[in-house]
Amino acid sequence: MRAGAVARLGFVPIVAEAPVPTPEAMAALAPRAATIEVRLAGVVLRVAPGTDRELLTTVLQALRTSAA
Repeated sequence: MRAGAVARLGFVPIVAEAPVPTPEAMAALAPRAATIEVRLAGVVLRVAPGTDRELLTTVLQALRTSAA
C-alpha cells in the first residue's frame, strides 16, 4: 500500500452463539405441571423434567423389585 493511502475495510459478520443451557437451567424453565409422580410400594417418586434416563430407569427397577 502506498504511503498516505487509506486501507479499504471489508465487512466481517459477527455470529453470536447462544449458550447451551445446563440441565438445571432447563429444569428451572420447565413448567411445574410437567413433573411426573409415581406412587408404588408406599413410595412417592416425583420425576422432574430433565431427569437422567438411566438414573430414572434404575430407580424404577428398584421400586418394582421392592414391590414384588
